[in-house]
Order: sequence, then C-alpha cells, then structure tokens
Amino acid sequence: MPEAEIEVREYICFLEEMLRKKHSHLNVVNINLLQSLVDYLGDRNLIEKAVQMQAKKGDEALLKALKGPLHMDKFAPYLVKSAQAADRDIIFITGVGSVWPLLRAHNLLNSLHSLLGHKPVVLFYPGHYDGQAMSLFGKIPSNNYYRAFKLVP
Repeated sequence: MPEAEIEVREYICFLEEMLRKKHSHLNVVNINLLQSLVDYLGDRNLIEKAVQMQAKKGDEALLKALKGPLHMDKFAPYLVKSAQAADRDIIFITGVGSVWPLLRAHNLLNSLHSLLGHKPVVLFYPGHYDGQAMSLFGKIPSNNYYRAFKLVP
C-alpha cells in the first residue's frame, strides 16, 4: 500500500544486501520500472514530446499516444536487455504503482515469462493478490489471471 512505500523500499535494500552477503553466488538485479520507463522514452527522444502532448491534450491523449511505443513487444525486450536480465539468477521488479496506467503488471509479467522462461521474477506489487487476481493499491481490480504466488502474507 502507498503508506508502506518507504518501509518496502528499505526492506528491498535489506533483502538485496542480505542476498549479496549470504548468497553471493546469486546474481540479482532490481529493475525499477519508473526509471526504466524514463530511460526507454529518453532513448527514443519521446520525453519532451510526451510532456508537451500531456500539457496540450491531456492524460487520455498521452496514454493513447504512448500505447504503441510502450507495447510489451517493444518495452519488455528493452527491459530484459538493459538490465541484462537473461544473465541474472533472480529479477526484482519495483515501481509498478509509479508507472500505472502506462504499464500494466499482467502484460509485463506475460511478456517477461516468454522472454525469461522459468527465471525467478519477484514483483513488488503495491496492492492485494488473492491467489487469482491482483488489485492495485487495493482499489483497482484486475480481471487477469496471474501465474504467481505470494512470498509474504
């Protein structure tokens, strides 16, 4: 939940450090989706255009315009390549709430599964997961199926 954001960030740092110390043979990467999204749009010279469009035409027009460039057929391979995720043992993904509604967790997870296979991906999700569906921030329901399980209650 949003009110636990700082606590979660601190825990992720603790978890990464613990894995480095106690399981140094594991190669772990933490992908922050907001930073990756900014880098991706910057590499394509789309940031200034996006800012201008949002100011002139609003959020809906911007979401529609970014649908193509942010399609998972383009963004997921970029993410895997830029984070060298295929060469890692475990992938952490953070920042899901920061990129919504530009990116949707189920689309990302489905695309990453096809690119990474059975490589462990840990999604730090700001919401609820009931074993079937996720609810972003505990308020925005999803009608998608996830091949996932909770690591913590």
